[in-house]
Amino acid sequence: MPRSIYVSLLVAVMTVMAGPVAATAAARPQDLPTVIDLGPSPGSDALAVSQKGWVVGWAFRFGVTGSEQQAFLWTPKSGMQNLGTLPGGSASSAFAINARGDVVGNSGAPFLWSRGEMTVLPGFEGVGEPRGINDHTHVVGRYFPNHIPPASQHAFTWSSRDGVRDLGVGDALAINKQDQIAGGAGAYPELPVVWDPNSGVRYLDLPADLAQLNGVARGINSLGDAVGTWNGWIKPPPLGPVVGGAALWTADGVRHDLGTLPCAGPGPSSDAFGINDYQEVVGGAYGYGCGTRLSHGFLYRRGVMMDLNWVLPPGIGWTIISANSINNRGEIVGAAMIDGEQHAYLMTLPRHHQ
Repeated sequence: MPRSIYVSLLVAVMTVMAGPVAATAAARPQDLPTVIDLGPSPGSDALAVSQKGWVVGWAFRFGVTGSEQQAFLWTPKSGMQNLGTLPGGSASSAFAINARGDVVGNSGAPFLWSRGEMTVLPGFEGVGEPRGINDHTHVVGRYFPNHIPPASQHAFTWSSRDGVRDLGVGDALAINKQDQIAGGAGAYPELPVVWDPNSGVRYLDLPADLAQLNGVARGINSLGDAVGTWNGWIKPPPLGPVVGGAALWTADGVRHDLGTLPCAGPGPSSDAFGINDYQEVVGGAYGYGCGTRLSHGFLYRRGVMMDLNWVLPPGIGWTIISANSINNRGEIVGAAMIDGEQHAYLMTLPRHHQ
């Protein structure tokens, strides 16, 4: 059964300045976020949440040890639903969902799940992996064309009207309702970009005084703000340490480096995965101080990065290791370690704080 945990957001704000503290302060009901363990054992991960609060990801066939992972859809009304696989497939993962409840993922081939039916996404000549879908059912992702060597991964966009359109070598990872696409262009180095249907490709700002720059944009909101990560080497030669990390690129072209969490080490130790229309950003920070899984999920809002573990009460036994997506209702999804196993979770922030 899902578990609901109520904790004080005021404690979370305090810990930004003072570090983790005991969650003992009395809190008003309207200050209490909710965390739900979506389960199940022995493993699951929540990868995206729609504006209606529907969640998709993967789970190991709902508690059957040793089985292949299966795509799931979770709704507040119906709980977790196994989406199954394409005919002949043994495993599947769901990567993205739109407001209509259409889901895209991979089950040996790219799939679109809509109105209870999983079908192959048509038009691919090669291996494809959808990563994003908008409310027009326009899909983006990456694929390996049959006529190009396997090392050449290409970004793509797909629609029922136009089929597959190749965006060149790179990654397409998210798409908003204006058909703006966040991703990366190139192989190595890969550079963060936004493809705009009106103005074409826009390379996102990176420091001009660094060498071997690399990065990717992983999420985009309806305003055109993008998030992701970047890294580069300090010049002049011999090359110095690597710098970078999670970043927010606003629609006006300005880059905001988000920093990292105290548990993470120096250098590019953070990555941003999702953003909503309030410019609230979620992602992960990485380092040997972040526990046995070496990662913690974070929320960045109003100029402050907060470890999501700081809002969990002492002794609960959870470690939030990722934060993959956030919607405009303040609902965050990702993975947490619970009793030594990885579980998908859904966290809901108080709406009046937005």
